[in-house]
Parts: sequence; C-alpha cells; structure tokens
Amino acid sequence: MSELPSILVTDGWETDQNNKLVEIVIPSSVKTLQAPNKVVFMGAALNAIPSTVAALQSFEAPNLASLSSTQNNLFKNYTALQSVSLGATAIVYTGDYTGPFYGCTSLTSASFPNLVTISPTATGGGGLFYNCTALETVSMPKLTTISDSGGDGENGVFYHCVSLTTIELPLIQNIYIIRGSGTGTFNGCTSLSSVTLGSTGHPVNSIHTKTFKNCTQSGLTITIYTTNGTSLSGSPWGATNATIVYETA
Repeated sequence: MSELPSILVTDGWETDQNNKLVEIVIPSSVKTLQAPNKVVFMGAALNAIPSTVAALQSFEAPNLASLSSTQNNLFKNYTALQSVSLGATAIVYTGDYTGPFYGCTSLTSASFPNLVTISPTATGGGGLFYNCTALETVSMPKLTTISDSGGDGENGVFYHCVSLTTIELPLIQNIYIIRGSGTGTFNGCTSLSSVTLGSTGHPVNSIHTKTFKNCTQSGLTITIYTTNGTSLSGSPWGATNATIVYETA
C-alpha cells in the first residue's frame, strides 16, 4: 500500500489575511507535487488551516500547546478528514462559533494524548465534535474536566456522534454544564454500548444530569469509579435504559 501524499510543516506556513496559502518552499529535487492528504505540523501554535488543504485526510500536531478562541471553526466541514492527533493540553473556544471539528463527517479517529480540559464557552455554536457522525475511536487518557457551555442553541462535546460505541475516560473527574440548560456531552450518541468513567485511584466527582441525554438505547453499560463505590446524583443522567455500575476508585 502506498503512503498518503504528505507534507511536514516545521514552523508554519505563510497565509494572507484570508488564511489562503501564499508561500511554501519546495526543494528543487521535487519534480512532482500533489496536494497533501496528510499534514504533520510541528509548531506549538496554529491559527488557521489553509483552504488549499481542504481535502486533508490526516492531521497531526504533536507539539500544539492548545486549541483556543483563535482556532474557532478550525477544521469546520473538512469532510475528507479521517484522523486527527493533537498534543494540546486544553481546548477552549469562545464567542459565536462552532467547535474546531464541527461537521467533519468522515472523521473516524481522534487522539488527544495530553488533553486535560475541554472548556467551550461559545454563545451560539456546536460542540467540539458536533455532527461527526463517523467518529468511532476517541482517546483522551488524561482528560479530567469537560465543561460544556450549555447556552441556547449549543450542543455537547460529542453531540450526535452516532457511530461512537465505546469511550474510556480514566482520569475524568467532572462533567459540567457551566451555564444555561445545555444539551449534554454525549447527547444523541445512540450507538454507545460501553462507557467507563474514572479508574482505580481516580474517582469521578460529578456528572451533569443531561450528560447522556437521548442515549435511550438498550444495552448501554456505564461504569463509574467513585470514592468507596458510592452512587452519584442525577443517575442515569438521561441514559434511561442504561445499566449503571459503580466501582471503587
């Protein structure tokens, strides 16, 4: 199998005021150039993805420090994007925007090995993976806090990720909606069958009552590690047909 056409970006690319790619240096030894399907970005800060790579299938940014308000809509509607791996420790997006991966309908795999907090505070947009209907695999082994904004018209981090079947968040402590009514972190994840929150030595403290809104499917098991295995308030948090299992952290 041939590798995807790729490009390695060590510091960044030069764009104009509309984030259009204006310059990239190609060595003279390169005789044929394809639009890249894969980009590996080695910088620590990223403000925009040039529209010239809208056919992007794979994006990696291992040294990226965070995704913040400057990256609102960053990958919005990149419908060819299949996998993403980011080294960011925090995701915070604000204002009247959608999440960075809004509408990435081909995205199947997302890896955030260093991510600790997701804190959207948008006032009129969708969640981080809003409508990523093909998303199957999510790895966030260090995530401790999800703070969905919960304002009118907003949606949770994994809203309508209908292909997501399992998720493990071994260090998660709290899942909040910090204002407004909100719609829930896993709202509409109708294929979920196994959810594990917390782990030995890492108890879950709180789960918002709407976290699993519309997850009414049968066969869903939610395993939660708590201090002394005690139950948490709000159960089953919208997952009306789920089996809730408490384990001692």
